[in-house]
Amino acid sequence: MATVARLTLSEALAGDRLSEFVEQAEAEGIGPADRAQFEGLLGRVTAPQPEDQTSRLPAHGSKRGK
Repeated sequence: MATVARLTLSEALAGDRLSEFVEQAEAEGIGPADRAQFEGLLGRVTAPQPEDQTSRLPAHGSKRGK
């Protein structure tokens, strides 16, 4: 029995194969996402900032390292 390679979301997006990814997910029994739950999870995702960087851009003309 041959094993079929699983298509990842990143591969599907990069290769314009999103419909194949959706078909694969539906065949695995994965249904549609709950939009409110998805947006709630997405709102909690943040990328860590480098320790020496603040969350704001410096104002025009301000000096660095106040």
